[in-house]
Amino acid sequence: MLLLTGATATTRVPAAATHALAGADLLLLSKPGGVREDALPGLRPIGMPEALRKLAASALAATVRSWAAGLLSPGQLGVGVPNACERILHEWGAHLAHHPGDGILQLDFKNAFNLVSRPAAEAVLHRALPLLTP
Repeated sequence: MLLLTGATATTRVPAAATHALAGADLLLLSKPGGVREDALPGLRPIGMPEALRKLAASALAATVRSWAAGLLSPGQLGVGVPNACERILHEWGAHLAHHPGDGILQLDFKNAFNLVSRPAAEAVLHRALPLLTP
């Protein structure tokens, strides 16, 4: 696993294999709604990872899934929580039944994922999940 994720991946993996291991091919699909304000088509990149990389990532994710779920709960339901969407709907339904004056606000921030500091997120993950550190 370290060979695929560590710093040695760029020096010990043959050049012919680096594309297959390093990422994914992107397929650009047109977004619903057509043309943007700048007259360019709205595109949605869909990543198609190579099979070997996906297999390695799945094995690594399975190793830390339950630990990460415990670390991140109850603030998130995206990692290691089965039926998360159904759980959220039932919890909010029960809450609103007991508190009919409450409401739900859903926000969708444009490009919010890219607002997160990747070095800060990586530092938190390395502290919290040392198994992920190469």
